[in-house]
Amino acid sequence: MNHSQIGTRVFAALALATAFASAPAQAPTFSRITMDPTITTPTGDLFCVDIARVTGYSLVLSNAGNLSRDSGVGSQYYFVSPDGAAERIPLEKVGALARTVGRPGLLQEGLSRISPRGSGAIVRTSDNLHYYYQREGKQFTKLEGFSRVIGFTSETKALVTRDAGSDFSGTTNLSGWQEVFEVDTATGRLTPYALPFTPAGVSERRLVADRWLYYTDTENRQHFFDVVTKKDTTLAATGLTFNQTLDQTGTWVYTVEHEGTEGVLKRMDIRTGVTTTIQRIPRGSSLYPDSAYGDKIAFVTSDDLDPSETTFGFDVYEFNVATNTLSLLSRKADGKPSDNATPYFGLTYYTPDGGQLVYQTAFGLYQQGNYTPRPGEWGFTFRQSVRQSVGGTPQAIATTVGGGGANARNSITSRNSTSVLYGAANPGIEGWARLVVRDSAARSDGRIVSDSDPYAHTPCDVSDDGRFAVYLGYSETGGTDQGYHLFVYDSQTSTRRRVTDAFTNGIGSRARGKVDQEGHMWFIADTTGKYAGLSGNWLFRCDMATGALTPVREVGAVPTVAVYAVGGGRVAYPVGTTGAPFVAVTDGFTGQERFRVPSVSNVVPGWTVLTTDRKTLALAGSTGTTLYDIPAGTVRQTFSVAGKLTPSGYWVVNNDEAVYVATGAVLSHSPRTAALGAPVGPAVVYGELSGPFESNPTTAPPNDRGADFVRYRVPVATSPVLYGTGVTVNRARLRINAFVLPAGLETAETWVEARLNGGAWERLTFSSSGLVTVPSPDGPTTVELRGRDALGRTTEIETFAVDGDTVIPIVSDVAVRVAGTTATIRFSANEEGTSRVRYGIDNLSLERKILRQSQGAREIVLTNLQANKTYRLIVDISDRAGNVGQSQEMTFTTGA
Repeated sequence: MNHSQIGTRVFAALALATAFASAPAQAPTFSRITMDPTITTPTGDLFCVDIARVTGYSLVLSNAGNLSRDSGVGSQYYFVSPDGAAERIPLEKVGALARTVGRPGLLQEGLSRISPRGSGAIVRTSDNLHYYYQREGKQFTKLEGFSRVIGFTSETKALVTRDAGSDFSGTTNLSGWQEVFEVDTATGRLTPYALPFTPAGVSERRLVADRWLYYTDTENRQHFFDVVTKKDTTLAATGLTFNQTLDQTGTWVYTVEHEGTEGVLKRMDIRTGVTTTIQRIPRGSSLYPDSAYGDKIAFVTSDDLDPSETTFGFDVYEFNVATNTLSLLSRKADGKPSDNATPYFGLTYYTPDGGQLVYQTAFGLYQQGNYTPRPGEWGFTFRQSVRQSVGGTPQAIATTVGGGGANARNSITSRNSTSVLYGAANPGIEGWARLVVRDSAARSDGRIVSDSDPYAHTPCDVSDDGRFAVYLGYSETGGTDQGYHLFVYDSQTSTRRRVTDAFTNGIGSRARGKVDQEGHMWFIADTTGKYAGLSGNWLFRCDMATGALTPVREVGAVPTVAVYAVGGGRVAYPVGTTGAPFVAVTDGFTGQERFRVPSVSNVVPGWTVLTTDRKTLALAGSTGTTLYDIPAGTVRQTFSVAGKLTPSGYWVVNNDEAVYVATGAVLSHSPRTAALGAPVGPAVVYGELSGPFESNPTTAPPNDRGADFVRYRVPVATSPVLYGTGVTVNRARLRINAFVLPAGLETAETWVEARLNGGAWERLTFSSSGLVTVPSPDGPTTVELRGRDALGRTTEIETFAVDGDTVIPIVSDVAVRVAGTTATIRFSANEEGTSRVRYGIDNLSLERKILRQSQGAREIVLTNLQANKTYRLIVDISDRAGNVGQSQEMTFTTGA
């Protein structure tokens, strides 16, 4: 290593140590920007996933940013107390993201669960990993080896399931079964959960009555297994169909049969099989039971079963067997039908005490084909779970903290990204209704700068402290005042000043003002016929506290009248023509031009920066970022990353990457990794548009919601950080997922290595999604992962235990015994698994299979065959890993 490299490394190490020493301890990762004080309801979709049976705490998945002070980006999991106070689960601490709330029909059952007292929860992330989060101490435990959560059996243990024996490759397509385990959330240890009958399928909606595991065995019999007494009960009920629901007390199966225009409601005692007809419901031809609790059954329907139903929409009805009454449950606070229930099954359930129903509201698109939003309503209305009982008013699951968001249409960020000025929209309008400033993480709300006066307003700039906000507005006062003007709002004095009154009919719609941190604002305007005594394009300075306006200098021809940047008392703006554009730097007080350079290709005006020390101009465009030395009049540095230089001159940053100027090191960043290092990098203002996922966007109206913005700092780690890791086995292949966050402020290649069963470390090559597949050894396998970089730094090692199985199961001793039109196929298998016989006369298009049988002798009976015909057959078997073995094809002939 040469001396210059040593010097660079020492400089970077010292800079990093200084930055870490100054990093705030335990500060929230994100600071929410969009906090419109006129909105006090949750501004986003909200799905109540589960409710703690003892304390009534809820586990909520939501992209509403105003549920807690500790905000996040996009969808987040929350603990919500019975009175609505929300506590966010900060998944960014482990480099993970919550699952997207998605559209109303997106199944969330079996993915996440809350413990009985609400002290913790198992949550599933966007990349299908599971974590247990304990509220006390805010601790995460990574959980491996299962696919879905059934429910907690105690405060620290839960039942989970894992798929086994499935193969969907080629022509075999053998379905598998589910294995049940108990997971210890403190250690992550999985223990097989013994059931008296082999489960083929397990209900993952939740434990029935918080006590019974409801499952189907390989003979298609239904069972209740009591997780407390360990007693198993074989039920008289058969498997549930789409027009049936099991009540949450574990007593009844409710069914609606359709006869003409009537819906016939029946219920069966699940243990005795005795069925009783409860009621015939007129106009109930599209009724289906969605959930039930004891004597109460809930339906989601568009049928107008109540006289007050006068408009089309989906509502929730409840039938009470004890009182023999059908009631409209989903009513607004004024008693009118809500008309906004989600038209999907499986999204309603009763609270643990059965007192209220939890159901999901929807938006107009799902109510009617060409739905027109009502006044004051978004087209894509927020979809939110509510609690309600018959005769009661809908109750929100969560309350809010601070103003709402999801309505930002346009925004501008201050020089150091400490303040944001944005346009906030109201439902039903394409533009925005007011301008809001968010200037301090300590504020619980934004501050309104402008609403109805003037009529049109475009954000231009805001000072770092948020005191001065500049916007372009249209004045409709008539006469010589009418036109576009620049306005300054001073939050210190709560005054709004139109600073371009001296211009006849304003300064035009393209002018933009830029501010410094000392109370000055500069803009360019065409003065010809508008400003007394001047003509042509001029640069002006405004003292924002007093409104005093000073012409600085004539700037000549300009391709646009917008000022690009200010800093250190200097102003950067475009000059020349659109065919030959330049950027000039001028002293904002003396008017002396200090520097002029040809503009870069496709220059981004918002990423043009003048550093505070007056020495550097940064221009960003399609080819990257160029830094110019103003005193020397030369190019100082170029970077392939296009971004905004911080006024300090230390960083170039965009929404995905940050470049440390001193060393050229490129740090990737995102909300997912924002907490994996010290928050000492540059500030990033990150925006995300919430809204539904549409499978057919050509028939859906455009998303009319606005964006949410948060601010975070680019994390810098002292050593590489491994995240998003997971290892699964599929027959002879290991699927490995992993990402690594680079470390430090130096340029160093980073990669992931793996070793199997204590062997040599091997470097892996991942796809862009962080996935790689490698051959799997046979039998129990220990997989270790680590991240490394070219400077020799490594991450902590993560260890995974899997069972590889590369051996094909063997079918032997196949024999056929024919009796008339019935054939009994006997064979042996050397492993447990699914068995199937494929058969037919001309081809093997027919099949008969049995799920999960033990190893040894097996038998499958084929009935109702054609008489006096020769049949072909092949026997398939699969093992736990999904390996499939086959017999040779053979034939048999039926009798008369």
